[in-house]
Amino acid sequence: MSDTSDPRPGVGLPGPRPGERASRGEERTASSAEHTAPAEHAATAEQASIAERARAAEALELDQRAEALAEIVRDLSETLDASDRITLTSEENR
Repeated sequence: MSDTSDPRPGVGLPGPRPGERASRGEERTASSAEHTAPAEHAATAEQASIAERARAAEALELDQRAEALAEIVRDLSETLDASDRITLTSEENR
């Protein structure tokens, strides 16, 4: 057991003291952290892929709505044209 009355830099912090080597448990933790980074990267890539698919689905839905609105505008335009023809014909018949 080491003397804890000796004030040292880094006392109370996890890991080895400055200049000391990590114990086996701490080495395993470091190794575990190294394995966590690729897993975190994979999770981030998966989240990005999910977000991209969601954006693509939203874009498709917006395209479908835009097409539906364009069809409504065409129908209204045809209706107005027909109404104008009826009005012109009725005025000519007077």
